[in-house]
Amino acid sequence: MRMRPFLFASLAILCFPFSAGAVTLNFEASSFFPRAGDALEIRFIVIPESSNINALEGEIQIPEGIEVRSIRYGSSIVPVWLEQPTSTGRGVSFAGIIPGGWQGREGARSRGEILTLVVAARTPGEYAISLASSTEVLLNDGLGARAMLETKPIFLHIGGEGLGDEASTFIGPF
Repeated sequence: MRMRPFLFASLAILCFPFSAGAVTLNFEASSFFPRAGDALEIRFIVIPESSNINALEGEIQIPEGIEVRSIRYGSSIVPVWLEQPTSTGRGVSFAGIIPGGWQGREGARSRGEILTLVVAARTPGEYAISLASSTEVLLNDGLGARAMLETKPIFLHIGGEGLGDEASTFIGPF
């Protein structure tokens, strides 16, 4: 009788494989010393770990005080946009598919660019750009299963225009 639970658990694991690696969505800034009014490129990237992804949708949340000047997606890993990245006031919405899937290069911690935002802060201060909780990435597994997501916002400290003001970009909690 003791073998029955073990046998059932073993069969469940063999019949229903899963990926333990989470897909990471995060941001990278082009400058470590932004000032109010300066254009700053923010790359939105995916790190698939061991997952093969084929669709994503969501919204990037833009705080009050940050202006989206342009959205670039010409060098994106996403070739088909169901909803082209569009500014929606306090956010940027997007939805796209990757026919055949994408998992980056073998044996490397691959990073794929989804889009790039060109933003500027109107005034000095602390700002966080993050993803809405409704953001999803689907796996290229034949079922379109939702990937486990790890999202990382970018925290910006925007300096003033004076030479004595310090400015920096932080990725992580304040």
